[in-house]
Amino acid sequence: MDMSKYTGTAFIKVATLTKGTKCKKIESIAVGQYDRPVITFSDGQKLSLNVTNVNTMVELFGQDSDDWIGKLIELYVGPLRSQDGGEIDGVKVRSLSPPARSQSAGADIDDKIPF
Repeated sequence: MDMSKYTGTAFIKVATLTKGTKCKKIESIAVGQYDRPVITFSDGQKLSLNVTNVNTMVELFGQDSDDWIGKLIELYVGPLRSQDGGEIDGVKVRSLSPPARSQSAGADIDDKIPF
């Protein structure tokens, strides 16, 4: 019997990234504990998104999380604002896939090129 479904999946934390960044492909997004979105990656690992990372993902790929599926992101350790106003290390995200094309992008596509 395949026991892998009973082993659980590890959530990515700062300690997971002590040896450097990790590149991950997004497989799915669901609402997790504390009403936070949780990304599941193609390797089964998960990342619970804080507000900073949600804002980054929306900026990169749009407000619909369905558009995030299949995107490649890099996870790294960076400063986050703590509840007391200071800074702590946290897992942050940045894109390895091209950002979604914004609605305003391409508005100048038909502009003439001055030669």
